[in-house]
Amino acid sequence: MRGPALPDGDYVMRVRGIDPRGLEGYDAYHSFRLHARPEPPFLARPGQQATVPEKLPTFEWTESTAATAYHFQLAEDERFSSVLLDLPDYTGTRLIPDRSLAPGVYYWRVAIRDDAGRQGPFSDPQRFRLLPTPEVGSPEAVEGELVFRWSAALPGQHYQVQLAKDANFQDIVVDRQVDEPRLAIPWPESGFNYLRMRTIDPDGTAAPYGPTQRIDLPPKNYWPFTLGAVLVLILA
Repeated sequence: MRGPALPDGDYVMRVRGIDPRGLEGYDAYHSFRLHARPEPPFLARPGQQATVPEKLPTFEWTESTAATAYHFQLAEDERFSSVLLDLPDYTGTRLIPDRSLAPGVYYWRVAIRDDAGRQGPFSDPQRFRLLPTPEVGSPEAVEGELVFRWSAALPGQHYQVQLAKDANFQDIVVDRQVDEPRLAIPWPESGFNYLRMRTIDPDGTAAPYGPTQRIDLPPKNYWPFTLGAVLVLILA
């Protein structure tokens, strides 16, 4: 049974059973409090069951004309028994945490506070998984090639790796997609080279690129004598 829209408040519901002969039983009573306003905003991102590669995910929700502030919560469990981040008077609709989050599963929700100071119910929590960002190790010299290796991502994901002569990746010399956490390329020109990588889901969704690494490469002929002299610098 669906009844009319009711204002917030305390109510008593009464129900009785009727048998096939029309004989009615005793009344059953149930008291309840309706607290549905102000209604929570719609959560935009991260979406339900989303996978997020960043250590600092961006949270966004819709703006409500009834809101003077929002109550944001982030937790590691759906019951929010241990809240990691609790902001009861946040005034924006976009939030980036001030500290990095470890890889794992998280839940977030938002409620609205109106101009009378009343807080409405929280939205349904949305679950997302924060993925570890694959980190590329120092390159190796293998039979005249430069070999990069990194930590594996989730099963089914593959990787896009770019190597450029500039930090803005306008002069790209290598752009490859590989299925394994390894890439071997012909020896690039000596000097500064810039490397970045991202994961790509099986459905084609590409994550943002990870930190850019600057690699100071000696000439190829010098490699056996300068194995320890390659400089790898993480830029951003």
